[in-house]
Amino acid sequence: MSKRSAIGKYHLLALLIIALAVCLRLLLTALGWPTTNSDEGTIGLMARHIAYNGEHPVVFYSRNYLGALEAYLGAAFFRLFGPSLFSLRLGIILLDALFFASMYLL
Repeated sequence: MSKRSAIGKYHLLALLIIALAVCLRLLLTALGWPTTNSDEGTIGLMARHIAYNGEHPVVFYSRNYLGALEAYLGAAFFRLFGPSLFSLRLGIILLDALFFASMYLL
């Protein structure tokens, strides 16, 4: 077995594990788990303001030490799929996948 094929198998296994984790998260989100909370509601409100009112917040509403990236991702998915809790959570699932991939590459 060459070194190149062994490394390829590890990359494939990591990709499979990451894909499985993302699919599991998508399934749980589609089933409505976990229940939403007030922080997620605030992000949804921010995403709605970004998507439909043209607002551009830099920080999280009421907490000026948190960024608004999650709300911007939610706004993009709101525009694509319509406003829903599932659309809002798609941005976090995307960030989860990027996090898992970056942790593997480290």
